[in-house]
Amino acid sequence: MNLDLDTLASCASAAAAFIALLIALRQGRMANRQSLFDRRLKIWITVEKLMELYRNNSGLLKQDEKPQLAIALDFQWLTNTTFLREITPAISHALDSEHQLVLHLKLDEMRSLSKEATFAFKGKPKTAIAEFLDAYQTLLLAMYQYQIVLDEMKSDAGKFHRTLEEAAKGVGEKRYRVVLYDAENRLATTYGRLNDRWLLGQLRRQLRLDSTFIDYLGTFR
Repeated sequence: MNLDLDTLASCASAAAAFIALLIALRQGRMANRQSLFDRRLKIWITVEKLMELYRNNSGLLKQDEKPQLAIALDFQWLTNTTFLREITPAISHALDSEHQLVLHLKLDEMRSLSKEATFAFKGKPKTAIAEFLDAYQTLLLAMYQYQIVLDEMKSDAGKFHRTLEEAAKGVGEKRYRVVLYDAENRLATTYGRLNDRWLLGQLRRQLRLDSTFIDYLGTFR
């Protein structure tokens, strides 16, 4: 009888330990899922705001065979959000060391966020988000560098009494304009890829802690 009681007690202890282990594993899994959810949500909120900003202002980016004298205004519109507002003044203070440092720190942050997206998301969404973020910071850098060229061009025009067209040739403005246009085209392409209805459906499912079949269907509405 005592043996049976000892056996039952041992079994009960083993069962309790097993149940405790299962609970701990489940809690750990839920904590990891919550952490991943928070990480994804933080990235997506930033990306969604940048997408809206680009969508509202992309029409300002005109491409022709002339120097883009309004590039500073375009830069200001494309940084008109909480996430980027600290670098907005950089375009008006090209080569100023303080503003330049703030700009490069923010662009580094965007590149890091792009890399983080490849670890936080899965499948096509991770690539689309990463490429969009990288393309956005690449365009901002190209705009800033182009503004430096414009400032040099205007300075040369005044110093040597040249027309803007003559000064543009002297500083190689066209070469930098090509780089600028390439960056604009790349951002337009990555935006279009990310803004795809089906890809956004996949992305929204990854932004749910728990998904039901109804949630799955809801992402395609």
